[in-house]
Amino acid sequence: MAKTEIIKYNDCDNNRLRFYPTGFCSLPLPLRSVGNRYIRSVTNCGNIDMISSKFVPYGMYGRLALIAMTSLAKDTDAVTRTTDYDSLYLMLEKLNGKKPTGPQFNKFKNQLLALCTTLVTFNHISTNQRSVSNMILVDKATFLSMEKCGTKEYTGTIRFSETGYKFLNANAMPIPVKALHEIVQPFKFDVLVWLLVSLYPIRRGQRVMVPWLKLYEQYGVTEEVKKHNFRHTFSILLDEVAEKYYPDARFSIDVSRRGGIMLESSPRLLFKDDTCLTPIMPF
Repeated sequence: MAKTEIIKYNDCDNNRLRFYPTGFCSLPLPLRSVGNRYIRSVTNCGNIDMISSKFVPYGMYGRLALIAMTSLAKDTDAVTRTTDYDSLYLMLEKLNGKKPTGPQFNKFKNQLLALCTTLVTFNHISTNQRSVSNMILVDKATFLSMEKCGTKEYTGTIRFSETGYKFLNANAMPIPVKALHEIVQPFKFDVLVWLLVSLYPIRRGQRVMVPWLKLYEQYGVTEEVKKHNFRHTFSILLDEVAEKYYPDARFSIDVSRRGGIMLESSPRLLFKDDTCLTPIMPF
């Protein structure tokens, strides 16, 4: 039975660090309900098309469901790709940092079910080539309800598809679990993820300009009237999440139409004391 235990490491200065042995999954999800079909353009790549027999996962609980799915995949044997879990309730409690209410648990459970039924199609477009690949994360999922201490609990088994298993394990990057406990807005959460993912590959001495045009495409902002509000909101949230979760992040913001975010090489984020790493979902 797979277990998501906290593992302890030492960094180069012998600081004790606590991590979840999980990663980050680069699969965009909508901020709110869009029904059973969702198409999203990806800058310089093409688009991602999601269709589900239930509904396409969305919002913060859709992200938490993807985090949980990634956690299970990271703890699963590569040969069988099958894992048992003994408590959806405890899974959500770890992610939320507190005991979930009944409505919160139902949202999480329904988003997880939706994720199991979602077919993802990647359309890759380059200068002279276009390719299409399909992926569903799981081959089979069993959810069993049972009474436990007077409340309904869910246990079960998930068998990942080969492509889903590889995808969840390959697209990995850490993010502080403290953010999971505190952030309730999915867009704010995505802004933090964007910052971490964007700064990670920048080498010492490098600077990278990300124009607003690229961010419009990445976040699906197409209406001209919404672009000013997007620049304003994104800038405020970026400052907020950087101050709280990544104070050493180096960047500057130009909110003019022709501006963008100037990213500079930054000290790597170290997680100490009670801060853990966990998978998250961005763009």
